[in-house]
Amino acid sequence: MIASGALGSILSTLVAGFLSYKQFKADQDEQARKNKESEYDKLRKRYDEDEDEIDKLRDKVRDLQDELDKERNRNRKG
Repeated sequence: MIASGALGSILSTLVAGFLSYKQFKADQDEQARKNKESEYDKLRKRYDEDEDEIDKLRDKVRDLQDELDKERNRNRKG
């Protein structure tokens, strides 16, 4: 009986350790997923902001090109 009690105690400890490890691993995986989502969100926001900046610069370039074209046409006529 003493042996079976000791065996049960060892088995119980092993099962508890295994379950603790599984929970620890699940928590680690969840934290890794959250970190990836956070990084994605930051990069996506930065990408969108940069895309807006590119659009603004493109508009400025077009406006300046239009102004230059008008001046060149005026200089050819005049």
